[in-house]
Amino acid sequence: DLVDPDLSDVPADVDHLLNFAVTKTGRWDKDLPANAEAAGLLMSHCRAATSVLHCSTTAVYAPTGGEPMTEDGPLGRDHHQHLLPTYSTVKTA
Repeated sequence: DLVDPDLSDVPADVDHLLNFAVTKTGRWDKDLPANAEAAGLLMSHCRAATSVLHCSTTAVYAPTGGEPMTEDGPLGRDHHQHLLPTYSTVKTA
């Protein structure tokens, strides 16, 4: 539960950290802390981990018409804007 910043129940002595979490309330005051800040808190909590895999989806980027996507490509501010207004920004923050 990354909405709650208390990570005392999360083991800190992991070899590899995998983060697939997402919160999609559409509210900036909920989604930004849960998706962006919590990822940083989780990495800090598990700082001894050898590696971190922070996963998202290509849905954070604008459609490319089948062309390869790059990390510096434009964010998908239009394709799900009405459903997920915070998603692209908070997942890349």
